Amino acid sequence: MRRTRISRGPPSQRISKDCVTSPHSPRAPAELSKKKSVKDALKRDRDEEQREERLNGEIAALEATHTSENVRAYKDQIAPLKKRANAAADSPDRQMARRVLSGLRARSAGMDAAYRNIVNDAWPGMRRP
Repeated sequence: MRRTRISRGPPSQRISKDCVTSPHSPRAPAELSKKKSVKDALKRDRDEEQREERLNGEIAALEATHTSENVRAYKDQIAPLKKRANAAADSPDRQMARRVLSGLRARSAGMDAAYRNIVNDAWPGMRRP
């Protein structure tokens, strides 16, 4: 971090010597983007978003066709999500499961009754934070 020293101006506007530059300064993003911890965190976020998109895509594909086999596969996709969403400890996996189930709940109004029942069965068991 860059340290600055300001000694001019009225006393009410003086900043103590060795003041740390604000994280919102123009240099902060460039400095942060070089840190390995920041790169790793951004990569984790991208990976989680891709995994969530992939899961939503798989579920949407199952919703698109109405066969008894797809209803079973749909139920098999939802069961582990419900379990992860109800985990006691907060984690990125739990948050993702809750987001996916929330999206399913929102879409369930326009679904076939069999799919809607599966989503409704998964939803009541979710604990509220």
